[in-house]
Amino acid sequence: MTTFDEHSPCRRRRAFTGADSRGAARGRPTLPQRYLTEAAQAIASAAARFPQLTRFGWESESGEPLKASCVATSLAYLDAGPVVRLSPNGGRNWTSSYLLKHRAEDWGRVLELEPYIANGDLICAALWRRVPYRREPTASPNCRLALRVLRSEIGACEEPHARRIARLLRSNRALL
Repeated sequence: MTTFDEHSPCRRRRAFTGADSRGAARGRPTLPQRYLTEAAQAIASAAARFPQLTRFGWESESGEPLKASCVATSLAYLDAGPVVRLSPNGGRNWTSSYLLKHRAEDWGRVLELEPYIANGDLICAALWRRVPYRREPTASPNCRLALRVLRSEIGACEEPHARRIARLLRSNRALL
């Protein structure tokens, strides 16, 4: 079982909160209010339906509650980011929630939204969007989601790809 102490780069990003009014004052984009409202509804729904879902995934030891700005960024990523839904029948090609969490972070960072998304935040957003999911067979905080990351986004952290991804995301900005 993975411990979250192994994820120090994630812990460093977690301290930053990007989707706030201070960002708007500096001319940075902020999430539309409808995403923040929807995130609050998604968190309430997940708490009622899935009490074992915490900020860091399924049955994690943390017990930390989901964060609305991170769930809102995840919802925006699922709506406007470079991901596509897969058939509910093709479970072996589904993507890990942990990989998608990192892609949503990259996307949020490029758009100057929330640069840290916890695994549970992304899972909550996917459940709210009714994305089919499958829990891992072992005791894991991750799950498989019926989503696929588009080829153009793979490697977005690497500098040569970042400019191309930024152009792609700017073209999707109107959807936010």
